[in-house]
Amino acid sequence: MKRILKSPLFWVLVVEIVILMVLGLLGFRITYNPNLITDWDAVSATAGWVSAIATICIPIVAVVFQNKLEQNKNEIGEANKATLAELKKFKDKYSEILEGLSNGNEITQDRNESFLDVSDENLLDYIRASIRITAYDAAMYFGISKGQAVAKLDSLVEQKLVMRRDVDGIGLYFLRK
Repeated sequence: MKRILKSPLFWVLVVEIVILMVLGLLGFRITYNPNLITDWDAVSATAGWVSAIATICIPIVAVVFQNKLEQNKNEIGEANKATLAELKKFKDKYSEILEGLSNGNEITQDRNESFLDVSDENLLDYIRASIRITAYDAAMYFGISKGQAVAKLDSLVEQKLVMRRDVDGIGLYFLRK
């Protein structure tokens, strides 16, 4: 119900119905009798008023729709920023673990849990489930063009290192199991 009340189309229809009711109370009737003489001056005046009202309403409706689009863009941008922050956090934590391993240090169970909050048994599954990227995200992250990112990711697909799946028309690349 709230969605219907927020719809501009609903309010346009309500205003039209109210205007027709007011005109009906004032004595205006819609008739299709060919014997009636049509007063073209009245028709012209009505058309003038309707066009004046429409001229006022169209920019208002356009601004409302533009505002909705801007809100959606902002929400998508915030979601992308949050995703990028999570990826950077994961990258920082994981690179610290790898750096410790390359220096010959062993990772204890406590340290592993403090970084990733997963056990040794499901660490690989966690990593595979977490690493999913689109060509656009890869291009933005690595500072290359989208075409270059697609070429690199497709070469990894050919090498059978990653898989590609189209989700809602967007190519999604992820690690093979």
